Amino acid sequence: MYKGNDKYKIIDRKDFTEDSLSNYNNVMAFLLRNLRLEYKIETAGPREEVLEIPEDALREAVVNSMAHRDYNERGANVQIAPQKTTQKTTQKILELIKEKSRITRKELAEKIGISGDGIKFNLNQLKKQNKIKRVGPDKGGYWEILK
Repeated sequence: MYKGNDKYKIIDRKDFTEDSLSNYNNVMAFLLRNLRLEYKIETAGPREEVLEIPEDALREAVVNSMAHRDYNERGANVQIAPQKTTQKTTQKILELIKEKSRITRKELAEKIGISGDGIKFNLNQLKKQNKIKRVGPDKGGYWEILK
């Protein structure tokens, strides 16, 4: 983990050299331990814990990085640098919706290069933030960008 965007000052670093499943579990634990956690208390009920980067997005990024690593290259490794990936993804989604309001989740997934579940997660985040809304049915409807 780095301080700032220039990767000059290392805050924390950990190498994982076990089997794939152990590495995945250890990487997730490392990331969850090092990311900021915000507590939202909006009602009398239990507090909501909001991670700096959603855990679903982290899982997908880690699995993708492990799956696409070149295991034939000796000494090759996977590096995780937790940038605001969700912000980049949601920005791209907004751009694609602006270009084509009737774009499907499948088309979004193909153009952005993440899973259908990842698109669904990001669309739900955009809806919660009142940045988009769905007009009409799932089939035949369209997306509207809100101000």
